[in-house]
Amino acid sequence: DDPLHFITTACHNWFHLFSSHNYFEILRDSMIFCIDKYEASLCSYVFMPNHIHLILYYEKNYSSDFMRDFKKFTSYKVRTEIEKEGKLDLLEKLRYKKGKQVFKVWQDRFDDFSLFRPKTILTKLNYIHQNPVRKNYVARPEDYLYSSASYYSEKTKQFLEVKHIFDVIGWGNAYEYGIIWR
Repeated sequence: DDPLHFITTACHNWFHLFSSHNYFEILRDSMIFCIDKYEASLCSYVFMPNHIHLILYYEKNYSSDFMRDFKKFTSYKVRTEIEKEGKLDLLEKLRYKKGKQVFKVWQDRFDDFSLFRPKTILTKLNYIHQNPVRKNYVARPEDYLYSSASYYSEKTKQFLEVKHIFDVIGWGNAYEYGIIWR
C-alpha cells in the first residue's frame, strides 16, 4: 500500500539491447506516457544497456499495469529499431515462441520493493545513481546521461524529467536535517 516503489527490470537473458541514444529515447518516451497514464511521479531512474532501475511514486493506487504497458510498448519499439538497424543476429537471439509471443525483449518479471524508511530510500537512490560508476561507464554518477543523478547533484536539466524525492514524499528541505543523497 506504500506509494513509493523501487522497481528493477532487465532485458531477456541480460542482453545489452540499449546500445545507442535511439533506444534510450524509446525508454524515455514510454516512461513519460506511463507516468501520465498512471498518475505517477518519477523520482529517480537509471537506464543501463541491459536493465533499468526506477523509484516511482504513485499518486493513486499502485498498479502493475504500469510496468506491463511500459514493457509491452518498449518491446515492440526496441525490436523494430533492431530490425531497422539490420542486427539480424541479435534479432535471432530474441526469438521466443510462446503463445502469440514471437520475440522477447524483457524478462517476464520485474522486482518491486516498497520504500518507506528514510535510510532505505536513500540507499536505493544511491544504488541507482552509482550503477553506471560501478560498471565503469563514467567516473561520477552525474556524468551519465541516462540517469537522474545530475538532477540530484547539480539540478541540471535531465534526459527524463524527475520530481525530487524529498518534495514528493513531503520531507521538505531534507538537506537542513543532514539527509543527503550521496
